[in-house]
Amino acid sequence: RSVVLEGFAREPIQGVDAWMTFVEKAIEPYRQTQHMLGPPSVEIDGELASVRTDLQALHFMREPKGKIFWLWGVYRSQLIREEDSSWLIQKHRLDVWGSRRE
Repeated sequence: RSVVLEGFAREPIQGVDAWMTFVEKAIEPYRQTQHMLGPPSVEIDGELASVRTDLQALHFMREPKGKIFWLWGVYRSQLIREEDSSWLIQKHRLDVWGSRRE
């Protein structure tokens, strides 16, 4: 099974390898980032779980130096319990509430 990631690119991203390739390219414009997450809200229904986590992300731009990009939103994840009782993320989605460049 493979994770599906939505809301990060125009099309869903399928699988960890594709996700890592996307992230490496996506963070190139930033000198540093800080992602602050609210406490997760978890609902478990048997072998399935839904998680909602609020997000505030701060991105310090490489160029122009000193510029900042803010992003606010929520992560929504769907997980399934594995045979060994661990949880596997099946789907992870970013819903953007807003953004700001300074």
